[in-house]
Amino acid sequence: YFGSVRDTRFLFDQAKVVYDPLSGTVMRDTISVLKTNQQPNTVKPLARELVLDIVGQNVESDGYVNDFAVEVSSTDLNNNNLLRDPDFFKTITSYVEGSTNTKYFAFFEKVTDPNLLTRNQLIATDKVIYTYPTISAIELVKYEYPIGQIFYAYGQNAFYKIVEDPIKPNIVFMQLQTNYSVRTGRQGLFFQYKHVSNNTTRIDPTTSNIIDLYIATQTYYIQYQNWLRDTTNTIAIPDVPTMNELQQEYGKLNDYKMISDSVILNSVRFKPLFGSKAEPQLRATIKVVKSTTTTASDSEIRSKVIEAMNTYFSIENWDFGDTFYFSELSAYLHRQIGDLINSAVLVPTDPNLKFGDLYEIRSAPYEIFVSAAQATDIVVISALTPMQLQITK
Repeated sequence: YFGSVRDTRFLFDQAKVVYDPLSGTVMRDTISVLKTNQQPNTVKPLARELVLDIVGQNVESDGYVNDFAVEVSSTDLNNNNLLRDPDFFKTITSYVEGSTNTKYFAFFEKVTDPNLLTRNQLIATDKVIYTYPTISAIELVKYEYPIGQIFYAYGQNAFYKIVEDPIKPNIVFMQLQTNYSVRTGRQGLFFQYKHVSNNTTRIDPTTSNIIDLYIATQTYYIQYQNWLRDTTNTIAIPDVPTMNELQQEYGKLNDYKMISDSVILNSVRFKPLFGSKAEPQLRATIKVVKSTTTTASDSEIRSKVIEAMNTYFSIENWDFGDTFYFSELSAYLHRQIGDLINSAVLVPTDPNLKFGDLYEIRSAPYEIFVSAAQATDIVVISALTPMQLQITK
């Protein structure tokens, strides 16, 4: 993964492939690690510039795309199975896989964003002192550093901070920090980010205001719903309306803009949740506890849950960039079919996620939530247990 402490934001759309008719090749966004960087452990510059292809983007546990970092690989542009330079990570960092790491680090700080969600944010390496292996070694030199200095004891895999004693003047002590983390890597690199724009993206430098309008057409919405509900795998996912198609249908919107404005018509991007047609990190099972007073069958309960969820996720109930809260969906299910169920929980299917991770999911400003849940994603149980919730110690 590649990120920037200068808050460089990366734009990546895996669905859009840019073809260069002049060279007859496929073009891709790249990160170039410049040869002006020093070789690891020496003052000599890198022997050559290392060009890395951007192949993915990290998605947080709440479904939000982290555009401050990208996934990179040294693959062939026209053949993803061919690696141009499989040793690029070793060339840049000098770290040998499997060896004890004592100096090749990238540091992160856990921060809370304005929406009260936590993120691991990349921080500059020079903010952390990592030359001492243990807290005992740090204690010997702590008065040589200013109050607030962060240390990483690589022998103990722990972070400490110099804190002033509130009672005794001129006395400091080391305080354990839990909001920092570390990964193997290298920081402080000079790089060049190259973004390739496809022919459906308009860049107009002559206008002073570029206004992006996101449109959800009824035709596309119906086709997308038909694909979501299909259990036979015979309906293909519909194509996203192109900019030209939207311009032809809604071009009269330009009559209401200022002369200095440029209105760009974009299609909505739907964000499916829960089912097999959702992204792997957004897939989950809805487990409902059957009411002890109902005589309805499990099949009937699953059908009612799906029906209620489809109504809840109807497009008129959502807007671009909304946040999904499972607590609200659970309350809605109780109002609609409270005579059939006692409670409902959401359990992620991704083994890297834990119970509760998907209870709050955010969408991008151009996305609208839809439910991809099928009857197989609804499980009727008699009681909530740690095994049912997949809670491990």
